[in-house]
Amino acid sequence: MYIVSLSFDDGFEESNRKIAEIYEKYGLSACFNVMALAEGLVSEPTAHIYDPEAMPGNFDLWNVLQARGHEIMPHGLVHHDLTEIPFTEAQRSVLRCLDIFEWNLRDFHRHEAVYNFAFNNHTPTLEAWLLTQVRAIRLQGKDGINPLPTRDTQTIETVGHGPENCEAHLEASLEKLFSQPSGWLVYNTHGVDGEGWGPIRSSYLEELIVRLLDKNVLIMPVGQALDWARNKAI
Repeated sequence: MYIVSLSFDDGFEESNRKIAEIYEKYGLSACFNVMALAEGLVSEPTAHIYDPEAMPGNFDLWNVLQARGHEIMPHGLVHHDLTEIPFTEAQRSVLRCLDIFEWNLRDFHRHEAVYNFAFNNHTPTLEAWLLTQVRAIRLQGKDGINPLPTRDTQTIETVGHGPENCEAHLEASLEKLFSQPSGWLVYNTHGVDGEGWGPIRSSYLEELIVRLLDKNVLIMPVGQALDWARNKAI
């Protein structure tokens, strides 16, 4: 058995709309990981931890996409490497991120969330603490191929490629997945049709989905894969 989760980061509106439409065409749910605040990439991330005027991200869109069956998960307060700031500041940043998600995203519960590190960068200390706050964490791995999830899965490895188009790299990752008896590929990309770091073409995405479905591959978001494993174990 194989599972493929394409993990689309950063909340690019035009891309997210296109991706959602493609997934819906085949009765599937997409996986979007977004920042809590609208500023995105900032040079002084710690200032936003305490700024009451900082505007939340596009939760109107994300609530709509979630209501249509797609998965929306946290990717940070802003897009900054948490390993570059003091641990206590990183904790405050994560907690404010989770607070904003709970205030703005319907039915969001932090203890059921998958937290996706910006840049996929992390430390053992951050990992251990964050797993007291959320259900699971996504972090950088060698090839993004995980064992099939179980009800105890808490860390999920991912891989990606950029800044150029990542289709060839994704194909190589899929080839490696299918060379194994089973597995779960979590591939980290961002947008489509030139948008974001390491994009793919929307036409390629649709062709890939058709190809994977023909192979009876399960295509699902990361959180949904964890739900699948938990329900399977009951």
